[in-house]
Amino acid sequence: MRNHLVREDRPGAATGETAALLRALGQPLHILKFAFRSGHYHFGLFARPDGGLAAAQERMAAAAVACITGATSVVDIGCGLGGTSMLLARTGADVVAIDPCADAVDYARHTARARGASVRFAACTLQRFAAGAPTHFEAAVAIEVLQHFPALDEFFARCAEVLCPGGRLVVHDVCVDGEFDPAIVPYHARHRAAAAAQERGFTLESYADRTREVEPTLACLHAGLGAGRAAAIEFFTVDGGRDAASVAADLDQIRAHVGGMQRAFTDGYLGYEMLVFRRR
Repeated sequence: MRNHLVREDRPGAATGETAALLRALGQPLHILKFAFRSGHYHFGLFARPDGGLAAAQERMAAAAVACITGATSVVDIGCGLGGTSMLLARTGADVVAIDPCADAVDYARHTARARGASVRFAACTLQRFAAGAPTHFEAAVAIEVLQHFPALDEFFARCAEVLCPGGRLVVHDVCVDGEFDPAIVPYHARHRAAAAAQERGFTLESYADRTREVEPTLACLHAGLGAGRAAAIEFFTVDGGRDAASVAADLDQIRAHVGGMQRAFTDGYLGYEMLVFRRR
């Protein structure tokens, strides 16, 4: 696989605010953003197994956007680096993007401003946002955020609060097939999200198992992190930054995690669901 280094962030190209914001991102965002030419922090939807990761991640986000065509107000829940938020903004919708990671929001806001994308970002949790949301939205997108909600009824209850009746909610996420310990595996059992949503006032409009199409993401990540190791260490240790050993340790930890997930997908333990709900 080619090493998809981020063009604007590799050593010698990132300067000033962009480099500082990138280095401020927490693990694993900082390394993944540096190592891959992508504005997304989620799985990709591959048209073919040997396709590029950035294009596959953009395809995943575009698939979510396509499910809410026509919505004039959208909230991007867990916006990460803002890639999906900017795609949503291109539709002409009023977009609010939230994420509890302030550093990620700072980076996303900077990128959106540089690209002329009209997105309102807020560093806050879904719970806090729902409590103070000034309006009801016509749609919401949540890509790979369910692991942060051990109680799924809490997630869907808050989504119901921010959506108007008839509003659509798009959920793309990893799921678990078979028995598992929720204290060890943060993902939810297949079909559990659909059941929890319906208990909180949503109707399931569409469901797709996209496991095979997202699985190549992990091979791309594993290979790219290995190929980009030296460049990443150089970038994050320059100008009195972190020491090389700690950056190398981060790389090894992320790569080991990716390898473990890759085995879990291969063994049929993990899968991927794409769901669209309508608020009743």
